[in-house]
Amino acid sequence: MRHGLVTVAGFLAAVLLLASALYPREEREGAPPRGVVATAGAGCTAAAIGVARPAACQEMVLVFVTQSAFQGNFDGLAGADARCQEAARQAGLPGVFRAWLSTTAEPAGARVAHKDVPYVMPGGIRVADNYADLTDGDLAHPIDRTEYGDAVPSPFLARTATTPDGQALSPTCADWTSRRRYDGGWWGATDDATPAWSRTGVLPGRCDYLAHLYCVEQ
Repeated sequence: MRHGLVTVAGFLAAVLLLASALYPREEREGAPPRGVVATAGAGCTAAAIGVARPAACQEMVLVFVTQSAFQGNFDGLAGADARCQEAARQAGLPGVFRAWLSTTAEPAGARVAHKDVPYVMPGGIRVADNYADLTDGDLAHPIDRTEYGDAVPSPFLARTATTPDGQALSPTCADWTSRRRYDGGWWGATDDATPAWSRTGVLPGRCDYLAHLYCVEQ
């Protein structure tokens, strides 16, 4: 009889071990899988890709850093926004996205929505409690996850030309139309939660170097 109980206990332990391997902890506990964001509460239909989610249904704002890295010639802010939107589309993320990016005439803080809900990366890591927290120079976590919820690959830099509180910095790679070496454009460090997340270094980055983009849901 004792032998039978040991056998049953061993079988149950094996089943639990297999479940742990097949289903990550966050999925077993009911959290969304990596790269997936839970939909908002009752009465809110699932948002389409490229369509802004209604504010009343927005329990969080998605923010990520693009998996791809780029030189500084985006054909302006519209081109940078299009790259963010395409990254979100490829990953199946709902909503409308803009780049955390400034030109000399248009700062990032005036381009992105200011929301009073948590700013969260795909996979569920919280970056800030709200927009004010996002721009106070102290993030809860670096913005280091891609549209798929994966760790951003090297280089660990994102083009910004933006202070941590959303103001424009110059130079801007000729307002993001140049990949010439000497035009220059400020960037931020994707592995940093201090003000350096949006502006790092003592000199602007080269426009011919590759760097990522921060993308913020609207």
